[in-house]
Amino acid sequence: MGPEFKFWDFPVTVAKNWNFSGRGLFRNNVATRSCVNTLEGYEDVTTKAGTFKAFKLRRDVTIQTTDSRAGRPSWTDMNSFAPAEKSTVKFTTTNANGTEWELASYSVK
Repeated sequence: MGPEFKFWDFPVTVAKNWNFSGRGLFRNNVATRSCVNTLEGYEDVTTKAGTFKAFKLRRDVTIQTTDSRAGRPSWTDMNSFAPAEKSTVKFTTTNANGTEWELASYSVK
């Protein structure tokens, strides 16, 4: 998608916003993926691996293709990033084709 894709904009702070977009393939058509990002909060996030203090990132994604039959798909991803663990610990999405997941275990070495 290109260097303009900035999934995280460090340093992170609550209420921070940033946008990015890029061109790539979507359903075998060239498309522009636009993302609006908002850090909504810093809160406890519970996963199978435990409870973590995490920044809650909302990412609103919109796809614009040259194929008028494809419509203009859009969805929202929620990404919980725990700074102490330096990792995302939970991911949810409204995308019907997306895969939600959460941290099940981890170890520190």
